[in-house]
Amino acid sequence: MYESSDYSMDGTVFTLQNHSVGNGLKVVIMGEAYSDRMINDGTYRKHVEQAMEAFFSEEPYASFREYFDVYGLYVVSANEVLGENTAFQTTVEFDRGTFVTHSAIAVEYVRNMQEMNNQLADVTSIILMNTDANFRANCAMYSDGFCAAFCSYNGTDEEDLQQIVHHEACGHGFGKLADEYTEYAVSYTHLTLPTIL
Repeated sequence: MYESSDYSMDGTVFTLQNHSVGNGLKVVIMGEAYSDRMINDGTYRKHVEQAMEAFFSEEPYASFREYFDVYGLYVVSANEVLGENTAFQTTVEFDRGTFVTHSAIAVEYVRNMQEMNNQLADVTSIILMNTDANFRANCAMYSDGFCAAFCSYNGTDEEDLQQIVHHEACGHGFGKLADEYTEYAVSYTHLTLPTIL
């Protein structure tokens, strides 16, 4: 298993977009299970940029893009596999089909950004989890409006990335919306009712 040796980029910020209208709504995009070599070869930044485009690919975000400041934040993990030695210590609960995430780590990374001036209120953070695992992503929402949306991404399926970012970051994180969907549909088309005599 590959192990990072260079952590010099950890915590380094790069600006993806500055607002041109308003005061600048803050979005910070980070990665989980990305090693130093994935930063050095440009994979990390490419995935962060794809996540930003996913965020703005749907209305009303597309029409209000000019109101947002978007930052990428390099986070170096020792290993490239969830459940191993990664920056956010993400694990997988196979029996529940879900990721176990640690949003407090996201809080600390964002808090250390000079661009935030220690103001975390209403910051939308997206943590891209470098994985093929098809488990439940999640979003931790704080009372001050800060959120940490953990979104899985394998680097190839951008349509899937859009759906996850729309649900976790746009819907839950920024929009503060709760879930409303059906997980198991039951068909009543062939239901036979008993005859009452």
